[in-house]
Amino acid sequence: MKHALLISEIEEADCLINALNELRNRSYIISEAVKFENGLNFLSIRNNINKFDLIVINASARRLEALEFCKYLSNFKLEKIKILVFLPNASLHEASKFGFFGAFTEDESSIEKFILNLEKEKDTKNKTKNLLCISSLTNSLDSSSVFLSLAKLLGLKDQKTLLSETSLYQTIRQLLNIQDFKTLLESSIMQYSMFDINWLKTYLEPTKLGENSLYLSLFKNPSFKLIPTLDQIKLDNALNLAIEKFDHCLIDIANDFSSEINIQLLKRTKYLFIVLENRPNIHEDYKRLKSFLENEYKLLCFSIISSSNAQIKKYREVTKQEWLEKLEDEPLLVSDLDFNLALFLKNRKSKFNSAEVLANEMLHKMNLDFGTEKRIENKWFSLTQR
Repeated sequence: MKHALLISEIEEADCLINALNELRNRSYIISEAVKFENGLNFLSIRNNINKFDLIVINASARRLEALEFCKYLSNFKLEKIKILVFLPNASLHEASKFGFFGAFTEDESSIEKFILNLEKEKDTKNKTKNLLCISSLTNSLDSSSVFLSLAKLLGLKDQKTLLSETSLYQTIRQLLNIQDFKTLLESSIMQYSMFDINWLKTYLEPTKLGENSLYLSLFKNPSFKLIPTLDQIKLDNALNLAIEKFDHCLIDIANDFSSEINIQLLKRTKYLFIVLENRPNIHEDYKRLKSFLENEYKLLCFSIISSSNAQIKKYREVTKQEWLEKLEDEPLLVSDLDFNLALFLKNRKSKFNSAEVLANEMLHKMNLDFGTEKRIENKWFSLTQR
């Protein structure tokens, strides 16, 4: 028998009621609805929080309170407790705020699906070595700089690479100056569509990085929301084809860990690099996030710290053991990411390009040695063959 705590101050919507009933069918005992303030007081009592396997928060009319509640919960190490937030009509940006604190956000169309999948075992068989995600706890330009640096290096190493992103403002696409493009998830599906390589080609665009790198646009509208089943079919098929045909699939997920698209990516990727902001207490935020992501998705998290040359020199004096005690991870260090990105976009190169050094270190973290590792053969194709 499992227990769920329900935090709600208004009458539940029908879809939430149905989801709660499904939980009861799955042998969950659900508490009576508790108000946010009462919930905080109750959980503050020693060991009360350990009585629950799931915390369900109805954020329909109390979004700020719900976010504060999730922030409070993040102070506990809830590796075995899932936090589910019912957040109807939320934007990707709004949902990502909850994801930062380890909560899953679901709306009217997805909450019942979440419940149905709740008891499924975490499957590690679908982990894909050549699917790599990059994220950031700072501004999106930092993750974009890391993304483009790694993409450029992979191209130079003759690695066929698919580039994509799920960030709201499509920073990578803009930096690569890709103007005319079709979007995979906003396109309609013709009846009896064949999800083959010719289908995928219609959404791929060349980039200034050269013939080894192609860009896949998933969506254009910042308010885009995944349509269950329909978009899932397109996303799954596109990923399966890309993983088969490319040496590497490189995806920038910005700072969003709770959108339906990114959840699907996190379930499949083996490696996630996270760019950290250079500020006090960032190590506490990162440790919570790392613990959640590695436990939930069975992936490997690696941290990257970007700062000034002077600060990076100080960081390099920190020993590995000291990093492990503070961050539970030895971060990769890089200076002047913005400067190197500017040079990259102008097709110029500094005497010592720290971004290129970083990209090589990222490959080393993933144990990729292109001198010995066999590259995917006979699976490449040309856009001119459309």
